[in-house]
Amino acid sequence: MNYFKPHYNDLRWPVNEDGTPGMRQPQLGAMHAVAAHFTRFNNPAIVTMPTGSGKTAVITAVPFLLRAERVLVLTPSRMVREQITEEFKGLLDLRRLGVLSRDIPAPAVYSVTSKIDSSQEWSNLRPYDVVVGTPNSISPELPGIARPPINFFDVVLVDEAHHAAARSWKGLLEELSPARQVLFTATPFRRDSRELVGRLVYVYELRDAYDDGVFGQLEYEPVFPQGGDPDLAIARAASARLRAGQQAGLAHLIMVRTATRARAMHLAGLYSQNTDLKLQLVTGNHSLKRLRTAVEQLKSRELDGIICVDMLGEGFNLPNLKVAALHAPHRSLAVTLQFIGRFARTNAPNLGSAVFFALESDMELERQRLYDQGAAWDQIIPNLSSARVIEEEQTREMLGTFQAAEETHDETLDLSLYSLRPYHHVKVLRSPERIDVSQEIQPPPGFTIVHRHVSAEEATAVYVLRRRVKPEWTSVDHLDTISHELLLLYFHETTGLLFVCSSLRTDGLYDHIADQFGHGARLRGLSFKKVNRVLLDLADLRLFNVGMRNVTAARGSESYRTMAGRSVDEAIELSFRREFRRGHWFGSALDNGNAVTIGLSTASKVWSNTSSQIPKLVAWCKRLAGKMASERTPHTNSGLDHLATGDEISSIPNGVAHVDWNESAYISPCTAEYRRATAAVECQLLDMDLLVDRERIGQHTIGVKLVGDGILHRLTFTLENNPLF
Repeated sequence: MNYFKPHYNDLRWPVNEDGTPGMRQPQLGAMHAVAAHFTRFNNPAIVTMPTGSGKTAVITAVPFLLRAERVLVLTPSRMVREQITEEFKGLLDLRRLGVLSRDIPAPAVYSVTSKIDSSQEWSNLRPYDVVVGTPNSISPELPGIARPPINFFDVVLVDEAHHAAARSWKGLLEELSPARQVLFTATPFRRDSRELVGRLVYVYELRDAYDDGVFGQLEYEPVFPQGGDPDLAIARAASARLRAGQQAGLAHLIMVRTATRARAMHLAGLYSQNTDLKLQLVTGNHSLKRLRTAVEQLKSRELDGIICVDMLGEGFNLPNLKVAALHAPHRSLAVTLQFIGRFARTNAPNLGSAVFFALESDMELERQRLYDQGAAWDQIIPNLSSARVIEEEQTREMLGTFQAAEETHDETLDLSLYSLRPYHHVKVLRSPERIDVSQEIQPPPGFTIVHRHVSAEEATAVYVLRRRVKPEWTSVDHLDTISHELLLLYFHETTGLLFVCSSLRTDGLYDHIADQFGHGARLRGLSFKKVNRVLLDLADLRLFNVGMRNVTAARGSESYRTMAGRSVDEAIELSFRREFRRGHWFGSALDNGNAVTIGLSTASKVWSNTSSQIPKLVAWCKRLAGKMASERTPHTNSGLDHLATGDEISSIPNGVAHVDWNESAYISPCTAEYRRATAAVECQLLDMDLLVDRERIGQHTIGVKLVGDGILHRLTFTLENNPLF
């Protein structure tokens, strides 16, 4: 029997204002956003609401709003499963807020407490309107769990949905993809950057929760052991604060948090021997009955708090938890925000501020020192959360501008642009004409295009190329392997620069791309002088690797020198400027206050030792384009300034005296092969002589002779064409 559809008209929309019961603005906003989403889209809707902002009421109201037939609620833990079950059985929040009247009957609710191992067990659930479970009980991705019948659920609600990228969660949600899915989370991002599939339909930021009074004040108290036991110092400081608050009439409880069960047991003994607190140890090994008993004892004040290992944290609602003793702080921003949210709630009397005790530490979260003395958590935490959520929104918005080329799509290759992490290494080419990266390029020889995504709005194209690779040490075919390479093209129209980012960094591939967009002539790289402008506006440059070209080198002397080490630029002396010019370099610096790494080579290549999602890579290329188009000359206040970059020329200077291989020929020697009248000849390229042909030097050209055993090959260097030879 259908329950939610007949009771759709029983929904009311009271607003919480002037002390009257009703729904808060974020609850109303989330519900309307979900309803609006499913009028246009079928993909999952993602709702971002901080812990304590009324998410549970929205979860129980959405089935009415969507007129569901049968609902599955997916939760991360047994405790949350039981809380959600009780909410649906009594419609507690909706009745308390006045959204539903108290005479409305409740739906039939079933809590799955053990694995569903047969289709018959699924069929036994047909009489229920709501089924609540954890992935460990209902996900067919796990051994021994049966697949749910097709179209068994028409609405799926996921609590703490940042878990949804995990295999057991993702597999179940894919199995239930025909259903309308709503994913609720306080943090729509993960530490491992795996994709939370869906569309962000509503975001209520942590800063808004503070402004609206949903969250209270946060305090961080650093603990200094002064040579003693750090755990004991934290225990004494936290227990003293708890007792002081209780004596002042505050209904505070404490949570002692650590990372392992063994350490939790040690802390249980430490607190028992050194404080007067009544604490209960709870771990994932304990029964649900023990967990329930602990919660009831906390509510009745039989306990002062709990010692836990990530228990009673996620999805757990007990506003009186106001003191946290962090013997092992979380190292993930997402988990930290979830944890802190448990303590910041204001929906109970006599709460006051939440306070967190931990050792002072140089640990950073999102480049912020959270555990420093004087760290203002009531400012840092909202800013961290807001910045990360905004970044996630912008990433999804930018990736949403890409369109896939269906004719090249390989259904066997599961690809999401969100999952791509290109390395920040680009070849920069200049184009005299506008480039349309949406035009399909021909793949390099030996490659097949298996995916192509294009964003006309962002002037960016993403290719996945496939090729068969034969080992160089055998002639048999059955040892061949299939490899995939990522290619990203971004055109910066203002400067006319094309950025080529490829996982396969070979000159052949770059030349192929330069030919594809050259309108009959190969695109050229930038002069080394222009590329070096990426140094503009960098501070505190520290170089780890520097290459120098010897411009006075004669036969038998070094032509290229490489130096490496910490702050190696300090070894570049002023006298070097007579003999050397700047070659490649790599180091670290501050860019607008942010720590970055940066490097470049004479081949118009720039890189940073980082990988990121596509929007960050494109933003990095935009910053590089602005710098390289500048007419300013960068000054680093380092030894690098002693080395000139050279100048661009429009004609050949008089008195050309010497020709030499590029330094790459000495670093990665290659083999030359040619035919004589009698047989093929194979030799090391460096064994051949490279000479200036003085009879063929003009205003725009230089003749070059390559001489070997029985061969004289003539080349021409020209400023007028590309390639230059």
